Amino acid sequence: MIKTIELFNERLKLRLIEFSDLNAIHSLQSLPETDQYNTLGIPEKLRSQKKLLLL
Repeated sequence: MIKTIELFNERLKLRLIEFSDLNAIHSLQSLPETDQYNTLGIPEKLRSQKKLLLL
C-alpha cells in the first residue's frame, strides 16, 4: 500500500498527480502561455497527455 503524503499551507497544496487531474492538466498545458515553459510542447490530444501520466 502506498502512503499518501500531502504538503500544504494556506496558499499551496502539493500531492501526487491522480488520473482525476487529467482534464485540468491537459487544459493548463494547452495554453500558449504555458507552452513557453513546457519542454514537451502542447499536447495534441488528451490521449497523449494520459500516456505522459503513465510514465
